[in-house]
Amino acid sequence: MQLTKLLTSINHPIRSCLFALAAALMLVSCGGGGQCYVCVTDIQVDRLSYSQTSNFKIIGTALSAGTAVNLSADKCSSITVLNTSTDTEVNVSCTVNATGTLTFQAKDTSGASLLIKTLTVPEPQVTLVTSLGTLVIQLNPTAAPLTVSNYLQYVHDGFYDNTLFHRVANLSGNGIPQIVQGGQLTASAEQTGVRAAIANEGNNGLSNVRGSIAMARTSDMNSATSQFYFNVTDNAASLGQAGNEYAVFGTLIQGLTVLDAMGSSATGPSVIAGYILATRPLVDIVLQSATQTQ
Repeated sequence: MQLTKLLTSINHPIRSCLFALAAALMLVSCGGGGQCYVCVTDIQVDRLSYSQTSNFKIIGTALSAGTAVNLSADKCSSITVLNTSTDTEVNVSCTVNATGTLTFQAKDTSGASLLIKTLTVPEPQVTLVTSLGTLVIQLNPTAAPLTVSNYLQYVHDGFYDNTLFHRVANLSGNGIPQIVQGGQLTASAEQTGVRAAIANEGNNGLSNVRGSIAMARTSDMNSATSQFYFNVTDNAASLGQAGNEYAVFGTLIQGLTVLDAMGSSATGPSVIAGYILATRPLVDIVLQSATQTQ
């Protein structure tokens, strides 16, 4: 009776584990002929970043290095039990494939739930360090999943490092959008490693407004590869025409004055690796590094 009162005074999930453990001890003792009761008391995570590998730590008892528990998580693929796991701590990794609420659940081998942990995956952010200053962009994989995945793959590969913002269209009026474009050329060559073109996600509810980032392409709707551009001004009317939209996939959250400095650069004609550039900045604007920072 006193044990029951003690157990009911303890909060879930430890209380539920203790109830089950007490019941199991009435039948078998650990170290004897039976098995210790499987219990999970906590699930911890080192970080949650979209498109990145996260490491989870499942803490409990009688976990048998992961063989006594079944683990699942929405917004998480390729769950793998690591060889550092023990009877009291199971370490797993998985790739986060969506943002928002992530539910991680541990069950025993009979399917009974041991513990559910709810976590939040933030929107991904990328920091661009340029020769004129730093830009931080927040991407929107919910609206543009294919485009964001494509862009982040180039970021993770280091593809954008030391490339140029090679085009600055800064002629306001005359129907010419004000943009700053980069993502494929260095000062003297074309960057190697350009992957296949992706499908256009222009009709996704995001607009080519000031500070937004979008994919550059040719007149072919589905020709975007690595090149992207920032909207220096609101270009929604010219770049968001129905049926011919340019795919926006994020927005600038830091560095608007840097973008304005880029947009006001003096330009002139140039040729790089056979590409005829009508409005290359006279002083190179170098994208020194691109890193996913959230």
